[in-house]
Parts: sequence; C-alpha cells; structure tokens
Amino acid sequence: MVKRRQGIYKLTAAVLFVLTSVAGQAQIVYESGTPAGIAGIDIESFISELNISEQSIDSVKNIYATGEKRFRFAVQRECNLKRSNSGVVKKNGKGIIWYLPVRSRGAESLNVIFSGFRLEEGEQLFVYDREQTTVRGPFTWRNNNDNNILAIMPVPGDEMIIELQLIEGSSSEPVASRISHDFLGILQKGGAKDYYFGGSGPCNIDINCSEGDDWQVEKRSVVRILVAGNELGTGVLVNNSNQENIPYILTAEHLVNNQVMAEASLFVFGYESPWCDGPDGVVDMSLSGADLIATNAEVDMTLLRLSSFPPVTYKPYLAGWDATGTIHTGSVTIHHPGADVKKITIDLQQPIISTFEGMRTDAFWQILEWEYGTTEGGSSGAPLFNQDRRVVGSLTGGEAVCGRSVNDYFYRFDVAWDVTDYMFMSLRAWLDPARSGSLVLDGRDPYAPNFEAGDTTGLAAGSQDLLTLYSQSDDKYTTGLNSDSIIAYAEFMPYAGNGFVTELYAKVGKVSWISASDSVTFFVASGDGEVPGSVIAAKRVLIGRSRDDFLLSVTFDYPVPVTGNFFAGYRLWYKSLLSSDQPQFALYHSQILPEEENRAWFLNGTGWYPFTMHPEDPAARSLALAAIVIADPVVNSVEYMKEERSMDIYPNPASERVTLLLRDIYPEEYIVSLSDITGRILYRSGRLMEREHIIRNLDSFNPGIYIIRIDYRGGYETRKLVVGGRR
Repeated sequence: MVKRRQGIYKLTAAVLFVLTSVAGQAQIVYESGTPAGIAGIDIESFISELNISEQSIDSVKNIYATGEKRFRFAVQRECNLKRSNSGVVKKNGKGIIWYLPVRSRGAESLNVIFSGFRLEEGEQLFVYDREQTTVRGPFTWRNNNDNNILAIMPVPGDEMIIELQLIEGSSSEPVASRISHDFLGILQKGGAKDYYFGGSGPCNIDINCSEGDDWQVEKRSVVRILVAGNELGTGVLVNNSNQENIPYILTAEHLVNNQVMAEASLFVFGYESPWCDGPDGVVDMSLSGADLIATNAEVDMTLLRLSSFPPVTYKPYLAGWDATGTIHTGSVTIHHPGADVKKITIDLQQPIISTFEGMRTDAFWQILEWEYGTTEGGSSGAPLFNQDRRVVGSLTGGEAVCGRSVNDYFYRFDVAWDVTDYMFMSLRAWLDPARSGSLVLDGRDPYAPNFEAGDTTGLAAGSQDLLTLYSQSDDKYTTGLNSDSIIAYAEFMPYAGNGFVTELYAKVGKVSWISASDSVTFFVASGDGEVPGSVIAAKRVLIGRSRDDFLLSVTFDYPVPVTGNFFAGYRLWYKSLLSSDQPQFALYHSQILPEEENRAWFLNGTGWYPFTMHPEDPAARSLALAAIVIADPVVNSVEYMKEERSMDIYPNPASERVTLLLRDIYPEEYIVSLSDITGRILYRSGRLMEREHIIRNLDSFNPGIYIIRIDYRGGYETRKLVVGGRR
C-alpha cells in the first residue's frame, strides 16, 4: 500500500496602494480598495446554502483512514453561482455591486475557486466574513490570467460574502464554481492563529531553531501548497541552467497531477514561526494558480510554473539541484508537517537507493532513520537536500512518525531528470533550457542585485538599546503605551532619490499582550524632515509575534515607493479605559547629541511633535527602527536567445493579432505562451505541431511590452512583442 505525505514582478506608482490594517491580505493585490459592505442588505434572503452532510465529511475523512499520510481538510462542492442566477445586485454611483452570501453550517472556514474570472479595469472582487474581520482582495483585471481561474485563500467561519463591484454595462461574470467546506480549520476567526500551528508531532523542529541556522537561505525556496481548496502539501522553487527567473515549483505527482488542480492551487511563502518554539507565523504571502509543466506518476514527480514570479517582499530563493545520482553523505528536508509552520528534519547518514511500492524500480532515496525530527501528512512534495544544499529528491511517502522516524521515501531527482524522452514527463527540458548538459546547478537569490544596489536608513548613531520608563510607573514607556496616551511614533529616514521600502527592522524592548488579537501597525509616511506627512503604506503586526529584546522584521505586502526623505513608524492601540489592563509594545531608542539632530517624533492625538517636546523625556532621540530601501523592485530578466533565427513574429508592434512563423529546426511539438512584464501568463496554447500560429484578441490588452515564449523539448525561445493597445 502506498503511504503518501502529504512572474517577473514590476510595480509602478499607479498600482501601489495604502495597505489597510485588516488581517488577511493573502494573494497579490495590485490596487487599493475596500468593500462596500452589506449594511442595509437582507443577506438572509439571498444566502446560498451548501448543505454539506456529516456523511459527506466522514466519507472524505475515511479516504485516508487506511494509513495514507496525505492531508485532506475539506469537502468540495461543484457550484455554478454567478451574477445571473444567485445573490443580489444593487446599484451604486459607478455601476452595480453583486453580493453573493454563502453559508455551509459547521464549517471552520470556506474557500472559493472562481472560473470565468476576467474583469475589466475599474472592477473589483472581494471575499470576506460578515464582520469583515478577514478581507480577501480587491482582485482586479490585473489578476486576470489565461486560465480565467482565481483561487482565494479561506475565510474563517461558516459564512462568506462575495462582493463584485462592476462598472456600468459590464459583461464580467466570474463563476463561484468550487466552494470548499473546511472540516478541520485553516484559520481561526480574526486570523490570529492558523489552525494547524502546533499541530505537527512534538519531535518536529522549527526552521528557526539552531538546527536550521545553516539553512536560512534555502528555507526561502520552500512553500506550503493549498491544493485546489482541499489538501495541503509542500513544494520547492528550483533554479534553471539559463539562470532565468522562471518560478518553477517541484512537488509530488500525488498532490498535483493535472492542469485543473494546478491552476486552482495556492502557494504560501514564508510561513514559519519567528523564533524557535515561538508563536504562529503569518500567511500573508501567497500566489494563486500555476501551470502544469511536467508530471510523471511512475516516479511521483510534478513540475509547476507559478502564474507570476514571487515579488521581492516574498524573499524567494531558487534552490539548486543535483541530477548526478551520487549517493550523498547526509540529508535535510524542509517542510510543513501537518501543514504546520516550516520545520527542518535531518539525517546524518547516507540514504540507500530503493523502490517504493507500485512505482519505478530503484527510483527513490530511502531515509533509513531521521536523527532529528520527522515527516507527516502535509510534508508531501518536500525537497530532499544533500550536504551541498542542492535538491536531490522530493517526498513521496513512508512510515516516519515521532518516536519511530524511519523509512521515508523521496523520488530521485536524477531519475526524474530524464526518465523518458517525453518532455512533459521529465525535468531536463525545463531545468536545463540552456542545454548545458550540466547535472549540477547552484541555487540563486533572484533579487540579490536589487538589495546590493539598495540602502538601509534609520537608527542614528548614539548610545543604543535604551528603554526609558515613566518616572511614576513600572510598565509605561516613552516609546510605547503610556499615561500620556501617545498613540504613534515615527523616525525620520534620510534618503536621496527615488526608491522602494521593502521591510522595516524594529528592535523591540518590551512586549506584553492581553488578547491574541492585540496588534501594532507599522507604517511608512511622507515627509521632508519637518513633520511626518500622509501614510503611504501600513502593515498590522500581532504583538504576540514579538517578544522582549527581539529584532522584529516587518515586511510590507508590496514595495513602498518613496521619493527623497520619508518617515517610518508604528501606531499603538489603547483600551477604552486607561486604568484597565493594557497590552504593551515599546521599542528601544538611542540618545542623540547635538539635540538639533533629533530623529524621533510622537503623535499625541492632536499633532506630531519632535521628541525634544516629549512630556516625560524631552530629549533628542532616534528610535531603534531601520528601513530597507531598494532602487528597483523589478526582478532581473535573463532572456535566452538562440543563435539561429528560428522564429519570426509579425506585425510587431501589433494591435489586434500577431502571427508566429516557426522554422523547420523546431521539434514537431511545442507550446506557445504570452505573458506581461510581471510574469503573468495571459495566453497559453495547447501542444502544437503547425509551423504557423496566430494569437488573437490583442486589442483587449493594455499598451506595453509582452513576452512570447515557445517551449519545446531541449529548450525554449522568447521574443518581445509590443502591443499598441485598445481601439
């Protein structure tokens, strides 16, 4: 019995936005916007009920009762809920709003997959719970893709509201085609804690424990996969020999084995506890959808290509690989056991070559026993790294559990490399597009050049790590909550030129929280040094994800554009009665001399004032707050061009359609795709054989530069296409 376990990114000022402090931004959201909300609407009159029976839930649970270690968490229903047959439509000043309330009684969370998703400019889609505690979106025309599929991260609870804001006369009609009833729970209400946090066995080791110290780079390549709304697993971003930034994800065939599953899956980056045995991580960083590139059930291999390249704020890493088949001296896997935060598992001995039940002979690495940690359901598809930090396999299944962590099986990367001549069932054609013949490739940080050309600003020189108490208190601080009810603090950030803030680092001095939802909001604001100006972007952080004497990283959902000097700071929240128990959050600060060089400011509810006017500590200060600024958030593109002129495209520029004329040097079978400069695939053909191919409907595209790509066995070729725009 098989036991299985579970685009190029560019932003302009037009698509950057002020982030709200609402929890739950989980996929790339390209524009600002808020739901109109359901006030005054009789939701109960229009609600759609799923009516999932206990028998249906039990039948799904029993699928894996025989011992398979996959991680199924939901029952899914095929639906056909759209504007013309469900919900209610209301007019507003700009057009109409379609509301679709959905209920599935007893669900821990609900998630929806849309088909027919293609919006026009000015239209927005939101998904949220009735109280708007968790809001997904807005999703806009920028989320359109060639598959017309959009998968949404779950909304906690057994109700969700779908809100579609349409322009007058719009023909857009996305269909809620699949809705999943979560019988275990993805997120608790308020988003304070992922249900699966702490759900893995006690022997598992957080990636930020000492055992993971040497793997802090490679961990960034590992993602948690929510497969088509029903199942959870693990995958890894991998590099290719052309060093081009293509977001390939390697995982297991038994998790994802067809295009429908690939395009309906979500890929979560950076889900980890901030310190060893610490609190839950965040699920703010994910991408929706992928294309199935290659899959092979005989060796349990699947290679996917994400719908867009992970943005710089996701800190992606493209892992290296080794296809030599050399037996390595030790093994490490980084994974999401039980769909928990990222863990590391270590074997100090050599694996053996083995056969896994019902699959290709000698196609697997067998780990005889893990010395540290184990694997569980949810670990399926996790990478196996060798001692050189290169991927040599991915997890298929095994017997390992806490207390008896033995006999795990990973399919061999070298076998999957060229297991067949058919390019869609092996890895070589895709991961060695340069046709280098090399069987070893190092990993690569695609955004390293961006940070090398960047800057860090903040925290002026002076005595460091000061934490000043109010004279009449033992728990109120001059840089935190206090009896003067100072509600926000800001640090002046000197910067020349134009740039993008990706991250803030805050040296936290004191933390205490009353409830799990207690939070602090970090922000970036305009300002030339005179006084903090308007907020450009903000990020809510739960206080419980920090601790005393801790360097807190605050990563914004998007690079935040700044021009010249700016401010960064944090906003605190007080209970209604100051005498009641208060949460606490205070940063360290430094003392500055001379005083006219003060960098710290505070907001007391009436206005911003320099720290030299602080009611308790009137002196020049600098907050222990630093900003990472890069000059450009665009991932570098390395375009692979064949020496022979093997393809002509005309006309170029194009307005309505473009014709590709392929020379006879191409193999008989190939695939055409068209993407924009963010890496989002807007068109993808099936497998073609003709020498001439036409891409139509370009008049629906925005003016700009697009990339045409031809994939074939042994490599690929790209061309730039200029589209003139709509008529």
